[in-house]
Amino acid sequence: MASAATGNGRGNSYMVYARVDGGGKLQIYEYIADVMYLNADITYPFVANTNYDFKVIYTKTTGKISVFVNNVLAGSWTDATPLTTGNFICFRSGECTMNIDNVEVLKSRTATTAAITVGSASTNDLRLLNPNATTPAGRIKSYVIDNANNISLQAIKTINIDYTTPSTVGTVRDGLTATDIATTTSKTQLSANWNSSTDANSGISKYWYAIGTAAGGTNTVAWTNNGTATSVTKTGLTLTVGTTYYFTVKAENGATLQSTVINSNGQKVVAAFVNTTPTTNAIKSENTVDLTTLKSFNAYPNPATDILNLEYTLNKPTSVNLSVIDITGKEVARILSNE
Repeated sequence: MASAATGNGRGNSYMVYARVDGGGKLQIYEYIADVMYLNADITYPFVANTNYDFKVIYTKTTGKISVFVNNVLAGSWTDATPLTTGNFICFRSGECTMNIDNVEVLKSRTATTAAITVGSASTNDLRLLNPNATTPAGRIKSYVIDNANNISLQAIKTINIDYTTPSTVGTVRDGLTATDIATTTSKTQLSANWNSSTDANSGISKYWYAIGTAAGGTNTVAWTNNGTATSVTKTGLTLTVGTTYYFTVKAENGATLQSTVINSNGQKVVAAFVNTTPTTNAIKSENTVDLTTLKSFNAYPNPATDILNLEYTLNKPTSVNLSVIDITGKEVARILSNE
């Protein structure tokens, strides 16, 4: 552990030396403001051209440095005034050539659980993102050392890392086609469709939708998992004629992070026009009208959406009431009452 990335002794730091000269030595040094102090000089039979596994364990709370060679404790030293800060490690060679196969820096833990921080900041433990949904970017390794200085086998766990949200679904369209609808005559179901979302690091696991009487609302249908489908028809609803309903959709990636929500522009529930041929005969069959006073009657367009046009002429002056009746016989709108 060193407080600086440069300097003869890297500022304030500890250094462990493995030497083959002098019969073989394991030495522990401390640098204070780049001034070196030898604190432990331990005989150890190091042999040139030999591979060794070194584990150096430093406990800041006690100041103890323990050096394991091939998983066996080779020596230790305790600093009465331990160094507690340092963000660097470095390798140093003295009149030798060395090869390093693998370097690991591990944090100590005393419990069976530990918090691993994830994110792009340099202070986080895991900072890389998955390159794709199936290639893990993280690997966690752990050892356990007992009170007799026995070291366990290394436990290794690869994990997927994605701390970015998926893209938004783009456009949410009312209805099931690419052409957004403005109205619907159904009072029991609503439909919507949307563009696919993408997530390069963990993929899209599901879409969520909600329905409300205002953009972003959930008072008609609470947030509902729609799987990976990009369209939905929600049935079993009790809808009100004249009310506009809005879909809200969001995507969720494999890391359970969710995109920004996107709303539809709404679909209004309107009364369905019952007659398929708005002629006088059709009017006769569905209205209790004294047809001796009715010269002509026309209703268009049929079926109607937002606007229904009614035209009629009378044979003689009379009081006329016009109203719109839904398929169940309920009056949904009073159009006109005049003399």
